[in-house]
Parts: sequence; C-alpha cells; structure tokens
Amino acid sequence: MKKIIILTCLLSIIILITFSNSLNNGFTNWDDEDYILSNKLIRELSWENLITMFTTVYVGHYHPITLLTYSLEYYSGKLDPFIYHLTSLIIHMFNSLLVFWLIFMFTNNLYSSFTGAILFGIHPLRVEAVAWVSGTKELLCTFFYTGTIIFYLHYLKKKNLKYYFLSLLLFILSILSKSMAITLPVVLIGLNYFFYRNSIRNMIIDKIPFFAIAFIIQSITLSGGLVIDTFSFTFLERMLIASHRVIFYLYKTLLPISLSCRYPYPEESGKVMGETVFLISLLTLVLLTTLVIYTGKYTKKIISGSLFFLVTLLPVIQLIPAAQPIADRYTYIPSIGLSYIAGEGFLWLYSREFKDSKIIKSLLITILIIIIISLSVLTWNRCTVWKDGLTLWSDVIKNYPHSAIAYNYRGLIYHNMGEYDYAIRDYTKALMLIPYDTKILNNRGIAYYSKGDCDSAIVDFTQALKFKSDYSEALYNRGLVYEHRGEYNTALSDFTLALKFNPNYYEVYNSRGIIYGTKGEYKLAVADFTHALKINPAYPDAYYNRAFTYFTIKEYDRAWEDIQKMKDAGYTIPSQFIDDLIRASRREK
Repeated sequence: MKKIIILTCLLSIIILITFSNSLNNGFTNWDDEDYILSNKLIRELSWENLITMFTTVYVGHYHPITLLTYSLEYYSGKLDPFIYHLTSLIIHMFNSLLVFWLIFMFTNNLYSSFTGAILFGIHPLRVEAVAWVSGTKELLCTFFYTGTIIFYLHYLKKKNLKYYFLSLLLFILSILSKSMAITLPVVLIGLNYFFYRNSIRNMIIDKIPFFAIAFIIQSITLSGGLVIDTFSFTFLERMLIASHRVIFYLYKTLLPISLSCRYPYPEESGKVMGETVFLISLLTLVLLTTLVIYTGKYTKKIISGSLFFLVTLLPVIQLIPAAQPIADRYTYIPSIGLSYIAGEGFLWLYSREFKDSKIIKSLLITILIIIIISLSVLTWNRCTVWKDGLTLWSDVIKNYPHSAIAYNYRGLIYHNMGEYDYAIRDYTKALMLIPYDTKILNNRGIAYYSKGDCDSAIVDFTQALKFKSDYSEALYNRGLVYEHRGEYNTALSDFTLALKFNPNYYEVYNSRGIIYGTKGEYKLAVADFTHALKINPAYPDAYYNRAFTYFTIKEYDRAWEDIQKMKDAGYTIPSQFIDDLIRASRREK
C-alpha cells in the first residue's frame, strides 16, 4: 500500500507540474466561442437549460454531460479561463490515475503500471485535450470510459452485478460526454477474449445493453447532421486513408514534434489511389500488423494493446464518410493501449536476466527518466502554444505555412485586436491558397470595411456572392457598407435578399429597420424591429431602436416599455436618450 501511495502521488505531481503552465492560458477562437463565450445555454443552471442540454444536438454533437460541466464551471467562475483550465488539468490527472489502476489490473505490477500511466499522462499528444477548453469532452469521455472498463473487470472477477450496473452507468456518462465512446462495447468483448476466455455467448450477451445504448446515442448524434466529407472515396481509398492515419498517429506518438491543432491531411486534394504517402502507409501498416501477429506466438499482450489502439481509433480514421480531421486529441483514449504495451515492455526488459543485469537495469531506468523528462519538457512548451488564438494559429503557420484555415483564424484574431492591416494580410494569404473560399472573402471584406476602405469591402462581398449567390451574411455585410455610404435603396435590396435566404437573420431586420427609420417609414421600421425581437427576444439593439422610433413618432408610453425591458435585462441605455424621453413625456402631459 505504501508503494501505491508513493507512486500515485509521484504520478500526480509530475503531471500537475508538466501541465501547470496551461493554467495561464486564455480562450482561443477555435470552438471556445461556441462552447463557452457565446453559449447562453451554460449561463444559468436551470431545469429548462438542463432539459435543453439533454434533448438538443449542440454544434453537431450530442454531449450533454460536457455542456453540464461547462455550466458548472461558468457558475463557479463565469468567464475566468483559469477555472476551465484547472478543471481540465484535474480531470486529466485523475484519468492518468485511472490508467495506472487499469494497467495494474492487467499486470499486477506497480512499476509497469506507473511506466504506462506516466507515459500516457505527460505525452505531448495529450496537450490538445488538456490545454484547450473545448477539449474537455475528450477528458470527460475518457474518465467515464476508463471507469467503465475497471468496473466491468471487477464484475468479471467477482461476478457481482452491482459492478456490472456501475459499469453500464459509467458507459452512459461516457457516451453522453462524447460519442467516441461507441467503441467501448467492442473493447469489452476484446477484454473478455484476451484476459478471461469466456464463451462466445457470455462474451456477447451482457454487452447487448451497451450496444443498444451506443446505437441510441449515435442515432441522436447523427440526427443533428453529421458533417459528410466533400470527397467521394471508394472503400479501397478509405482503407488507404485509414492506413495513413493510423501510421500518422503512431509516428507522432513515437516522435511528438511539429504537433499542430490543424494538420494538412493529404486526402484534401481528392487524390488517393497511386499517391505515395498512402501506399507507404499501407505497406508499413501491413508490416507492423505482421510483426504484432507474430508476437502472438509468445504473448497476447502486444496484440491486445494494439487492438485497443486500433478499435478506439476506428471512429476517426475516415472509414466512415464523416469529415474527421487529423487531431492530437483523437489519440487520448487509443493511447491507453500503447501505454499498456510500453508498461509491459519495460517490465519485460527490466525483469530479464542479463550478464551485467545491474548495469543494464540502471541503464533502463536512466533511459526511462530521460524519456519522461524529455516528454515533460515538450509538453510544457506545447502548453504555451495554446495560450490564446494568436499563439495557436501562429504555431500552425510556423509548422505548416500552407494552411489556409490557420491564416483565416489568425486574421480573425488580428481583426478583433483592431489590427486590420495584419488581418487583411492573413486573409489575402489564405485566399492565395483557396481563392474561392466565400467565408474568407467575407472576412476580408469586413476587415476592409472596419478599416474604412468601403470600395474594397464591396468588391470582396460581391466576389463571395458570385461564388455563392445565397450567402446571406455577405449580402448583409454589403448592405451595411451601402448604408454607411448613404446608398439606402441599394442597402435595402441587399437586406431584403439576405432575409429571403435566411428568414431568421434578426440582425438584418434590425439594420433594415434603421434604414426605414432614416427614410421616415416608421411603421415599416417598427415592424422590422418587432420581427427581430420575435426571433431573438433578448436582442438589446432592436429594443433600443424600436424605443427610439416610438420616441420619434411621439408614442412615449411604448418607448418607455422598451426602455424598461432593457433595464430589466441589465442593458445600459444612453442617459441623453432617457433625459430627452423624460422631457418629451412631460411636455406631452
């Protein structure tokens, strides 16, 4: 027991120190905006919001436990990024302890368990899940995923149903954190086969509830609109892509350098057959598979760890037609299998009898310490990359200078900083790589408009509309530029067309209402502001503009009603307008 306490404390301390600088990080402009900064669903812990979390597919995913966690974090610290990063670090530390426990259940050896757990916990590939606030779903899913396996193993050993139902509960929590947990039933069957040799009937029958839950949750996720890739690949081509991804993840595990939050994956070109990188990957995978199968003559441990790695990777290696990018976070659960192999491998080498055993064992420990220190340093440095959006996308550009998406996202950061020239420069570089991207054209048009270059802005918005005529956002933005130039009729045309393509675009109703008010068409203005508020009842600009319109047409009581609604919602009203409204109301009386 003393050794267990010492090793678990040492494991926890090393992980906490290695990732401690992630606590200084802020939010990024990659998904954190959707999940945290502008997510109204997490702003209040209410039954209504809780029900919505569990009945809604959010941003294309069904993960209510993750949203609930964000809500608890918001309740604790509002938008203080420290709270979110601290939560992620703590969950990762517990995940590493669970990996320690899980490997120990297989090996019954503390040192191999510690080796596997520490290599899992400090590896640079873990940084994306830990240092990125939006990576919390990966951490939560793994916490419950690993717990499911542990309790299920207890059930197999002790034949006590309470462990079975606990494992089933944890599986539900895991798949409600992220749907990647759908692989767990297959993993449990594999554990049955490799470690307990149950009959086929026993291996499958108690997994039926797991498969049923996985099917239901995955169906809910798909109902939210799974993003299908834009390339039509044959099954053989998908096998080649899958081979490339498996080898890519293995390579990054062995040599974790030039890591990135966005990798330029080769199938984006639409070419697969005959491409050297895919053929080499397939041949390498065949060779590795042959070697792994060969080791089965001596031990099943390498095969079992390899299958765990491969099975848990299946949802993200493009065998199914879903647009899954290559991402470090996808190795979080699969790496447990490789960590197990590493722990068993170290134990096997250390326990071997050599001619100079003491020297060799000392050398093995020294090498392990060097590996741990090296990985810790790489992870520490990698955490600083995730400090904010600017450092994140600059790192992608440094490693992969032809990443258009990185230039686009960094351009957004520069724009928010008011550095419009830098933003335009990055958007232009992105457009040199993908000239027909309407979103980047729209973004550059906004930057030109913010800079005061209306002519260039109109050119970009118009170009975007040539490629996508129903692009309501570009129509809206071009309308704003025309409004700014006093070309109200042209602006009205753009706003009206934007609403044709997107009838729920409440900002457009507000802007069109302003023009109607400017032109003296007050009834139409009020109608547009009212329509905007029907779509978004918490839209302060529409309340203020409608109040101002009511003030203009001397309907002061209605103006006061809108002002009161703004006050009740906590919005600030210009004091000069309040004074003018008070004086006008008194004169009317």
